[in-house]
Amino acid sequence: QCCFCKPNGVRASQVGVWVPHTRNAGGTRNILVNNFVASALQADGINVHGMLYDVQVQNVYIQNTGDDIFALWGAHSNPANVIFKDCVGVNPGGMRPNFYGNCVATYGLQSVLFEGLKCYAPTVDNPIPSPYDGAIGIDTAMFVFYNSFDANYPVGNQ
Repeated sequence: QCCFCKPNGVRASQVGVWVPHTRNAGGTRNILVNNFVASALQADGINVHGMLYDVQVQNVYIQNTGDDIFALWGAHSNPANVIFKDCVGVNPGGMRPNFYGNCVATYGLQSVLFEGLKCYAPTVDNPIPSPYDGAIGIDTAMFVFYNSFDANYPVGNQ
């Protein structure tokens, strides 16, 4: 039986919405994710990655992810004018209980606006440490701003 195909005995999609990093010198522009719902995902709910401009994620409901619910991975690409508005996240990391998951995680950005977000996360009494370095990867904070994965937060970011 494939442990990745049906984590915790639940059939789940891999990722809700993924916008990959592009090699296009102009980046990715004018993305709208609107009225999206997902109930079980093995990884992120929404993952926008790389050099992004004018991205709007709105009216989204995501629950039971195996990773972050909303992720912005800019690294050194400095995404700008990214908006997450009127979104709800429930049980981040629920597909990998007590191991990893956050409501909102960023890995580098120039400017982003989070407005009207709600997150419902359980209390984690016994988090499972990473087998690699012993770090705790699940967090019940609304936002985490990571420096890993080549994240960059340039002076003047918003």
